[in-house]
Amino acid sequence: MTESKTRQRKYLLVITKGNWGGAQAYLVAEALYLHGRGDQVWVASGETPGARGILMERLAGTGINFVTLKYMQRDIQLSNDIRAVAELYGVIRHLSPDVVHLNSTKAGLVGSIAARLYGRTRIVFTAHGWAHRETRSGLAKYLIKILSWVTIALSDRVIAVSNLDYDDAPVMVRRHKLAIVHNGVGEFSLYERERARDLLSNLNKHLDKSKFWILAIAELHPNKGIDVLITAIAQMPIEARAGIQVLVMGDGECRNELARQAETAGLGLTIFLLGFVEQARSFLLAADLFVLPSRKEGLPLALIEAGLAQNPVVATNTGGVPEIISSGEAGLIVPPGDPKALSRALLDMITDKPRRLRSGARLRRVALGKFREDVMLDRTAAILDAHATY
Repeated sequence: MTESKTRQRKYLLVITKGNWGGAQAYLVAEALYLHGRGDQVWVASGETPGARGILMERLAGTGINFVTLKYMQRDIQLSNDIRAVAELYGVIRHLSPDVVHLNSTKAGLVGSIAARLYGRTRIVFTAHGWAHRETRSGLAKYLIKILSWVTIALSDRVIAVSNLDYDDAPVMVRRHKLAIVHNGVGEFSLYERERARDLLSNLNKHLDKSKFWILAIAELHPNKGIDVLITAIAQMPIEARAGIQVLVMGDGECRNELARQAETAGLGLTIFLLGFVEQARSFLLAADLFVLPSRKEGLPLALIEAGLAQNPVVATNTGGVPEIISSGEAGLIVPPGDPKALSRALLDMITDKPRRLRSGARLRRVALGKFREDVMLDRTAAILDAHATY
């Protein structure tokens, strides 16, 4: 906890989308922490067309104020983005926060411009994985790097959630602004294995509790690589596929496309897109194996949560994943976007139960030792508060 203070501090936490994912979970944990120590907290997010406003639902009844930003959106659209800057500037001017904490790429750029125009607030940006690492054209990556540099230049401090994000930051001469604060997760309640399987089976009558269940928890966005997972499963020998089912908990823009891909591959009774599941992590003990097939990550909370549940894991070598998993000890790592490698790794884990047990136990020890939520929140708050005028 940071030092005592003479009055309530005001924090405005901003994020691009109001759906649910790792960055939103991070923001909720931070908001509750700051509110719990007696500070005034506002959370602002863009709307998510076609998706539930889960972020707002999670904050309902907590005493934390919520602001919906009409013009904040993930995709670049200049006229809309100018409106987003003006809209957020109006919110900042009205609230007059001591600290504005920006999360995710678009919120970082829009928010840093708006807050710098206001001029009387501390600006902190957390990079949950740099956007220039996404699958894009060379020109698009170059432009995104420039925009990320602008965000860093306008911010007072920048938090990287992994060593890779720290090293890969487009800072030029401003590296002194960077700090590494690894994501962390606190202990959470888990359904017993049979109870978890019973509850999930109620979501789809074709789920077979006698089969080997592979579980993924992910937003259905191209970055999360669920299409690669489907291809990897399709490449398995038929006799191996017959004994497994893949459960994907999460929703997003790619759901219909992924459903078509699974059907076309003849995997309608193997791949199950369950949609958004409330408190999805509580069902982790239902899994025989957890998979994270992402193309791009920061430092994924879902992987730490899987570790706390002692799940064996296969994940891709992206973002901070190698900082959580040392391949062969706490799970298997494969290159992102490589369905053949992913398929082989999944088969290796499926057929080697002793390895699954060893790697799951090892991953839990790593999660408990290096990725604690209380440490993350204390360090984040110290950066938010440093040198601010109250």
